Amino acid sequence: MIFGATDKRDIVQKMKQTAKIAFSKDPSQAIEMGLTNEEGIPLDNRETWSTGRQNPGYNKPLPEHNWIRTVFGIAKLSNEDTSPQFFRLNMNGAVAECDNIPLFIPIKFRAINKTDIVAEELTFNSSTFTKFNPIKTDMGSIIDLITKFANKYALEINQLDDFHQNNKTDFNRLVLIKGDISTLIMEPTSNGTRRMILESESAIEDLDAIGLTCWVPKHINIDFAENSKVIVLASTSQGKKYVDGVQTEELGDISLNVFGLYAIPEYKILIDVEEITEENTPTEEESITPEEIIKVERTEQEIKENSTHNTTEKIEEQTQLSSW
Repeated sequence: MIFGATDKRDIVQKMKQTAKIAFSKDPSQAIEMGLTNEEGIPLDNRETWSTGRQNPGYNKPLPEHNWIRTVFGIAKLSNEDTSPQFFRLNMNGAVAECDNIPLFIPIKFRAINKTDIVAEELTFNSSTFTKFNPIKTDMGSIIDLITKFANKYALEINQLDDFHQNNKTDFNRLVLIKGDISTLIMEPTSNGTRRMILESESAIEDLDAIGLTCWVPKHINIDFAENSKVIVLASTSQGKKYVDGVQTEELGDISLNVFGLYAIPEYKILIDVEEITEENTPTEEESITPEEIIKVERTEQEIKENSTHNTTEKIEEQTQLSSW
């Protein structure tokens, strides 16, 4: 079962942009550094990976895209007598591009097992065969599963500042937060995220309490309304503070980049959707405003005047994983 997934990220986009800027400023230096070829085409100048392995794409043109994302959840190896564990699946390439990731339902998938023998969590890499297939099985309460397998990441909202300062250099930092939604803004930002304000249960009646801003990516479905109680799997973030629309050098409040979002059924407020009926649907005549009628009349008059003057215009080996 998947608890959450990061948003997809194109890791070659910045490399290509850097190479093109370097070539435009000094072609000779860009070529010498291995950033581009003589035609200015961006090249992969990473001779080895961070693991020390040789990069087969070294000195070759960068691909159009290279997507990556990380998926989190619980799984067990289907061909081994093991207990379920929390897992991280590192996805890259075309399989990481798809946003259709099934959250909080039983699934089965294949991946390359990269787990260290003494590790407390499972680690997998994706392959071209990695696909999340829903299956029918009873895994019990989702709340119980989250509590049992991801509780070590659980924090209170007032603990996030200290956590972030101690872990801000850890790219894999993860937190689990429970709270009440005080504000939900469904209008997406320029990059497609929605804004959600979360408050702790203890501070819900404190009018001076500062809510926790959560950025929800477009691949996560929001089927609940404000005042719902939710569990959030996310990573902490902290940017610069804005004053009157201008960015300052002062650090702002901690916010969350949401990976997974689960509304607790007993406290889930459904979205109020008005059913369209004949009674609440305006007729064609009712839909036309007086201003529009005047505009039509003026347009007809202009056509008559124009016609009077005769004027016309032209218009690696796979491991099977599953729920249990």
